[in-house]
Amino acid sequence: ALYGALPDQLRDPDSFASRLRHLLDLRRRYRIYESRQIAVPAVQAPGLLVMVHALPDGLGTEVTALNFGADAVDEVVRLEGIAPGSLQELLAGEMLGAFDASGDLRIQLAPRQGRAYLIQ
Repeated sequence: ALYGALPDQLRDPDSFASRLRHLLDLRRRYRIYESRQIAVPAVQAPGLLVMVHALPDGLGTEVTALNFGADAVDEVVRLEGIAPGSLQELLAGEMLGAFDASGDLRIQLAPRQGRAYLIQ
């Protein structure tokens, strides 16, 4: 009742149910449920949490960045030991360029926003 009827939500790509379906599809496609957490890097912003996961069978590395704070975050986070590769924002499906050998990932988040990155 909070978000409206399910059939109506599934017709609206911006609805809660449609966004949840998209998240579950990504979880299945990249087998995130089989991933292994390999790092929780140090960060400066008090509301920022970054978690790094090795995906199974060479699917790459997934990085979850969550801003629990009331202020926007713009921070470079060092990801140690992650191989260079293409960088994609998973939720939007947007290619962001390359993750290079420096190991630095710039994270920009609005208050209470999260992003999931794929390095392949």
